[in-house]
Amino acid sequence: MKRLTAKKLLVLPKGKYHDGDGLYISISRNGKGKWSFRYRARKKSREMELGRFLDVSLIDARLHAFSNKQLLRKNIDPIDDKNRAEVLRQQQNKKFSGIAEEYIRTKKMPE
Repeated sequence: MKRLTAKKLLVLPKGKYHDGDGLYISISRNGKGKWSFRYRARKKSREMELGRFLDVSLIDARLHAFSNKQLLRKNIDPIDDKNRAEVLRQQQNKKFSGIAEEYIRTKKMPE
């Protein structure tokens, strides 16, 4: 199978195209599309959005796919890993006072 090229991406008609190693691009119209990574984890087929074409280059999309493949080799689901990282990032942005207020509010709830 031939892999995609940067020039070819600009002229592809509407449709979904495979680059290899689970990397796909869905073209909505000439020069517009979205990258995705398809894989199987725990006997489930999953698809992870990687970003819009032009915002994410072909090389960057391939790097994302490669890093997701590495996670899969360690039996880590890339979508679950991304969600976990987002939760941690949100927790780190909270101030102590906000966390304390939330703790007090939950402790005051009737059981």
